[in-house]
Amino acid sequence: PAGMLFFDDLQWADSSSLDLLSYLARRLREHPICLLLTWRNSQGTATSRLHPLQAEAQRSGRATILSLARLSLPAIKELIQGTPSANLKQSEGLLERLYTETEGLPFFLTEYLNALTKGLLTPAEDDWSLPGGVRDLLKSRVADVGGTGAQLLSAAASIGRSFDFDTLREVSGRSEEEAVTTLEELIKQGLVKEVQGSITSTEAETLIYDFNHEKLRSLVYEETSLARRRLLHRRIAEVLASKTHNQRSSSPLAGQIAYHYQLAGNAAMAADYFRVAGERARDLYAHSEALMHFHAALTLGYPDTAPLYEAIGDLHTFLGEYAAALQSYESAAHFSEGLTLSHIEHKLGIVYERRGDWQEAERHFETALHM
Repeated sequence: PAGMLFFDDLQWADSSSLDLLSYLARRLREHPICLLLTWRNSQGTATSRLHPLQAEAQRSGRATILSLARLSLPAIKELIQGTPSANLKQSEGLLERLYTETEGLPFFLTEYLNALTKGLLTPAEDDWSLPGGVRDLLKSRVADVGGTGAQLLSAAASIGRSFDFDTLREVSGRSEEEAVTTLEELIKQGLVKEVQGSITSTEAETLIYDFNHEKLRSLVYEETSLARRRLLHRRIAEVLASKTHNQRSSSPLAGQIAYHYQLAGNAAMAADYFRVAGERARDLYAHSEALMHFHAALTLGYPDTAPLYEAIGDLHTFLGEYAAALQSYESAAHFSEGLTLSHIEHKLGIVYERRGDWQEAERHFETALHM
């Protein structure tokens, strides 16, 4: 009689089980029975044991190998249309959000769709919690990671989705040999992957790595204690700062350094680096980014507030946001005196003049002249 034998998750199979499958594959050639085998591809020894079985099946000419890629946007749209919920089919932006959240992984996608269908998640929520099945799967993936691997994963998760070898090694405090060996194990387990080489400011090439999924990075970060996260962020900020100590006033990494100092709980250093990042963004005409950095510096208590308020006023003026510019210049004037105050009064006059408020413009010009 015809039939099918289905074996799932063969990446976990031991050698004896694979030998049995090879035996079955040879003995069942003349019988109307289909062997359906599935496994997750990785670079570990578990999947390397599958290669002889795969090669033997292909040589027989009776095997078909299907490599499943991540789902595309059209495929996700088709799955959404197949759900029983009319609300999901009509939700604006749901397709793109599901693609971003799942990165096209079929299991993740079905778990999210199930959670949405059951009302555990709603399209209107700003932040979606991980569905139980996704969280359980990710936890199972990191459960067998050893002590050194767990330390490297925590350090990498604190750096970000992508991380370079040199920064990871310094932040983790591990030797070069330990870091290389452990990274190789993490790659074999399918947790991280090599991306590309990158030329650093010292003209030395360093390897770039990436978590296989953002949700995996998020889970590792969440599972790291707050005290260790602060320690790691401080180390990351110090490592990044050491790479650009000769160009601190124009460091292209200033924004990243500020971010990590902020998460490390060092508000003073974070504020100073946000100021540097704002000045660099302003020099590059990235006005919105500069505004964001300057405001962050003020929020974190940067002590010399007048120049920051003036810089924010200049940016709002350039962008034609005159009400915000006036407010910033008034704040700068409050913390200024002498020639600096006169200069700011003149800028206030210019903004009022651009708004067509000639009386206020004249008043501020007069004030600037007589200070």
